[in-house]
Amino acid sequence: MWSPIISACLSGPIVINAGETYETTLSVWAGDPNSNVGPQFEDSNPAGIYRIVWNSAYSTYNPNEYPFGTQLSLEERVSNRFYIE
Repeated sequence: MWSPIISACLSGPIVINAGETYETTLSVWAGDPNSNVGPQFEDSNPAGIYRIVWNSAYSTYNPNEYPFGTQLSLEERVSNRFYIE
């Protein structure tokens, strides 16, 4: 339904140790699918239940290789459900 516009710059890794959690706030905004504003929602009515998938989350990290490590399973890269009204 939505994909942010992200620069290709890399930051240092966000390390989350076993048993810890990572919490943050994500502001979701987008233009109407018929506009020239990006990112865009795929539908003009985005109301619904969603989850975020973190595409680049790794259990190991090596900045000198690509991919940068071993990617976490999909289950470990998916957020809790949230609503857009």
